[in-house]
Amino acid sequence: MGEIEQVDWRAIGAALAAPFAPEAVEWRIQGKGGAGARAQLVAYISARDVAQRLDDVVTPGGWSFDWTPLHVDAAGNVQTARGSLTLLGVAKADIGTASTFEPSKGCVSDCLKRCAVLWGIGRYLYGLPVVWVTLDAHGRIPDAALDKLRAGLQRRMVAA
Repeated sequence: MGEIEQVDWRAIGAALAAPFAPEAVEWRIQGKGGAGARAQLVAYISARDVAQRLDDVVTPGGWSFDWTPLHVDAAGNVQTARGSLTLLGVAKADIGTASTFEPSKGCVSDCLKRCAVLWGIGRYLYGLPVVWVTLDAHGRIPDAALDKLRAGLQRRMVAA
């Protein structure tokens, strides 16, 4: 009979929770924006970055993600879903909600990212200081502000 492999959850947890490269962190406007408006920004990572982190830490065969729609609108768009992210046989679950642009896809991506936070992936982003910027003439985050935010993330990584 073969020896049972022990899982080093501390090492896995540390690897999952490692900060992302500053250029991988994206920023979106929280609430209403508009040309020249003052807006709060929220940092986030993409579902693709979550999947890559999982592949890198526990291998592609070491994790799975399943989801179930909880609320579907009349047009067939998934508005709310429950997801379960399983790593090496241990599952953690959360709920995701639809995005403005692609409701169903956004809902499932949100669900995956929220489950990933339960595993420590990107959780540090919730502890970042509140950021306010003045949006440009098109209601977007100015490039100079994004550069400054990324530089700040880089300094945090070096200091850690």
